[in-house]
Amino acid sequence: MADVQFNLASLDSSSKRMDAAVEDLVAKTQSLLGEVSDVTVLGTNDTLGSIASMLYGLAIQAVQESVASVQEEYGAHGGKLREAATQYAAAEQGFADASSRMVDL
Repeated sequence: MADVQFNLASLDSSSKRMDAAVEDLVAKTQSLLGEVSDVTVLGTNDTLGSIASMLYGLAIQAVQESVASVQEEYGAHGGKLREAATQYAAAEQGFADASSRMVDL
């Protein structure tokens, strides 16, 4: 059976990088949507413009929903990494405490 080792610093830095990736994704998405989300540029005075505006609006909505889903999953993964680090640190401390008590006996 292979040894399983956890590196607290790696788990911690990975969770922070996941959080940073989420923040970067959100900032870049908001910036992009700020530039391209105006559906009125397609025109609404004729049938084609109205249909194109409606479809474009739906496309923008799909992008927003997709990014929100990715944001949620990345955030959850970062949280799980943090939780793993916390639990591992607590387990390590428990083992150290138990070892000290055994030595003191």
